Amino acid sequence: MVTRRLFLAMPLLLAAGARAAPRPAWWLGALTGDAAAGKTITARRSAGRTTLGTLERQVTPRSVDITSSKNDNSEFHMWVVFPRQKDTAVFLHADGLWLVSESYGHDDTGSQASFVLDRATAQRMAKALGVPLHERAELGDGLVASWSFPAKASSLNKDPVTVKLVVKNAGKTTVGFVIGGRQRGPRDNRFSFSVSRNGTPVKLLEAHDFGGISYYKPLGPGESVDLSVDLRSWAELALPGHYQIDARYEGELAKDGVMPQTAAERKHLWDLTLRGQGGILVQ
Repeated sequence: MVTRRLFLAMPLLLAAGARAAPRPAWWLGALTGDAAAGKTITARRSAGRTTLGTLERQVTPRSVDITSSKNDNSEFHMWVVFPRQKDTAVFLHADGLWLVSESYGHDDTGSQASFVLDRATAQRMAKALGVPLHERAELGDGLVASWSFPAKASSLNKDPVTVKLVVKNAGKTTVGFVIGGRQRGPRDNRFSFSVSRNGTPVKLLEAHDFGGISYYKPLGPGESVDLSVDLRSWAELALPGHYQIDARYEGELAKDGVMPQTAAERKHLWDLTLRGQGGILVQ
């Protein structure tokens, strides 16, 4: 038998249990705080790191996108756009977590902040914020890479030792093959090499790049792209001997050959690593 007193209490308990969780809140702030004043929170960063932060004022974003940044969908970037604010750290409190942006800045369209999330955290934030989780799907089925190396080279001059890479789309759909992005320097650092002479590793030359303009070359079914670099930009071939070359090209594919224009569209990318081997006789 339920007494009147217990009957009246039950709706109150049900109402308390159904109480909504706090709504997500976005804050501008700083990465150091005044713990003595009680204004400091501990926020999570990428790779499990934490940092102290001081909250200044709440802000409201215009848009939030959570998009995969790795082929296996193990890491995501949360890209948040605000009306123009001062350039400072951005904090998010959602689903019991404090997160802090990895980067922030602005352009003519407003202010932006970027967060790096593991998969579990990305899923939690997508649910808490009510936004889609944009995951990658494999691209480039049927892509074929062919490497070629000169058979011989001279140790007596500095003539180019040209390594060529031909990438052909033998699949049934168009993809975009990225060109550039790491060439604003003395060489195209999308290429990298390991070199040995008569079985002994050769020390490679340092040559940093500073990014560079990139674009996606559409490759329809049956179409190809030719790339080439001078191996002497990576290794001095000044001594005679047999050189073994391990080559690698780190690229990127875009769905339908179209460069992503928004943060959400970056789910239509696919990282690509092409490898090849060859030998050169230097006389």
